[in-house]
Amino acid sequence: MKQPLIIATLFALMSMTSQAQWLEDIEQDHAVGYGYAVGIPYNISGSPFASQELAYHGRYYLPVSEDFSWGIGTPVSVGTPGPAGLSLSYALALEFHAGMGATMESKKSFGVFASVGFGSFDMLYLTDDGISIRLDRSTYYGPYLGTGVRLYYRGQPVGLSLNTWRNMNTVLGKVQVISLRLLYGL
Repeated sequence: MKQPLIIATLFALMSMTSQAQWLEDIEQDHAVGYGYAVGIPYNISGSPFASQELAYHGRYYLPVSEDFSWGIGTPVSVGTPGPAGLSLSYALALEFHAGMGATMESKKSFGVFASVGFGSFDMLYLTDDGISIRLDRSTYYGPYLGTGVRLYYRGQPVGLSLNTWRNMNTVLGKVQVISLRLLYGL
């Protein structure tokens, strides 16, 4: 399932521009921050979960104008859902940015962004069943959507993003994972 999405994204990236020098126009941006994720199961037997996260978001983009760009982003985070657990989320997304931070040339003081792609939210737990200690893993993978705003705070670009993963793992049941992140531009 991931391979067709990657191929389609690469095809769109290559076909949407007619310039021979488009590789020279690509810019990059990086941000780090803090996030909080919540998993909401759709069935009664599932239990909700939460995770505090350290987040990184890198993106490579092609400016369309001074205040608009599109590209590929890689939101990644590592968190702690509990005393003996670890969460890991990652995605590959097609992104659109407008206003502040859309390009290096933008002079706007406010910006918005949206992304769509495929991602995963993994939970790792150490479980002691009385006989041995084992590592249990729950993987919630599926479509990824993200949206957010960007503005300056004390001269530093800051973004607030809302991200969601829709689980396609039928063994774990339907789960919606929602993450709110505060990101600081580097």
